[in-house]
Amino acid sequence: MNEALLNNDQQNTGAFLPLEDGELIHDTANSSAILGMLPKPSFSYLAISHSSSLISQYTSLPDEATFQALCAMIKRFDIHYTQEWSVQRLSIEDQLLLTLMKFKLNLPHFDLAFRFGVSTATVSNIFVTFVWVFIKCCGKA
Repeated sequence: MNEALLNNDQQNTGAFLPLEDGELIHDTANSSAILGMLPKPSFSYLAISHSSSLISQYTSLPDEATFQALCAMIKRFDIHYTQEWSVQRLSIEDQLLLTLMKFKLNLPHFDLAFRFGVSTATVSNIFVTFVWVFIKCCGKA
């Protein structure tokens, strides 16, 4: 492996692109383009919304009507993401689903990131933000 391509500073920051021979290079200039090339989420609210048993399995909510009522309540709030950048890749429904899955199943961030086709930083941003949204919905903050 070409050591000049991958020093210690590069190993811990930015995006990495695989080369044909398996080497990695650091490339921050193309990070946005890379995110745009990520596959669409393979898991989404639309994929489970037809089934009350799936909604219950992943969220502990009894049915789609309850999920939609909670989503409508959340949409009334002006959401300010805790990491000061907004999430545009996922709908509010998918962000709510991700959050409820974290609560119910306690899946690691990398698993949720893989399922929803986002980064672990995005999962963290969504989860922490929605915890605050839930607190606001309950009138405690």
